[in-house]
Amino acid sequence: MLFIWISASRFLFWYYCDKYVNMNSYLSSIWELSLKNDKAMSYVRLCTYAIQRQTVAGYTEKHHVLPKCMCMSVDQKNDKENLVVLSAKEHFEAHQLLSEMFDGPPKRKMLYALSGLCFMKSGNRVLDAAEYAIVKEASRSAKRGIPLSEEHKQKIKDSFAEFNPNKGRIVSHETKLKQSNAKIGQPRSDETKSKISNTLKGVPKKPFTDEHRKNMGKKKTRKATVPKGTVYEIVTCPHCNKSGGKTGMMSHHFNNCKVRENV
Repeated sequence: MLFIWISASRFLFWYYCDKYVNMNSYLSSIWELSLKNDKAMSYVRLCTYAIQRQTVAGYTEKHHVLPKCMCMSVDQKNDKENLVVLSAKEHFEAHQLLSEMFDGPPKRKMLYALSGLCFMKSGNRVLDAAEYAIVKEASRSAKRGIPLSEEHKQKIKDSFAEFNPNKGRIVSHETKLKQSNAKIGQPRSDETKSKISNTLKGVPKKPFTDEHRKNMGKKKTRKATVPKGTVYEIVTCPHCNKSGGKTGMMSHHFNNCKVRENV
């Protein structure tokens, strides 16, 4: 009995599918391009229902039966037969179904279209929490694994710089000193150190300019240096019997010697 029921269901599925897609050439085209799964059948039914009804109450939006990215010409994009009127909820459902009807590059395009529903400038559509989660996941999946070109990265930087509240702001020398002094003595976490290290790894250092070399030389000349010919006092540690210059020996031997008995 179960086998008979499944066979009857499949027969009805394909019978009504052929019946629906023959009503519209664009429905027929997208059906042939799709994976021909249950999501594709639901999309065909949704568009067929929209074609057959007369009016829609409330707020409506126009939807391309065959998505614009799949149209072969401008005439197909503007063809009235390729447009249906849907409510906001139906439009969202249509794009959600489209994102599950394809595989490979077409699927990525459908995910982009679905993610775009969240960013309407008119502000007419309001998504609930579940729909918003679907849209954001679609956007994430569509962008995953695509390397950004340097030109694209620069455009992103420029777009963020346009809305930067500090753009064009001149910071005085006094303010810079205050900012610098406020950070003095603040310990950096291991996570911050790791991020800085990973960021600088593999980054080639820029060659020093003549001005930079002069500044480095000036800093070194300010440091106290031992006059040439200075004779160091040699002392011997009473704990380990090692001998050396007094300055270094006092730091690491005598009271600080590792083999000292009474620590």
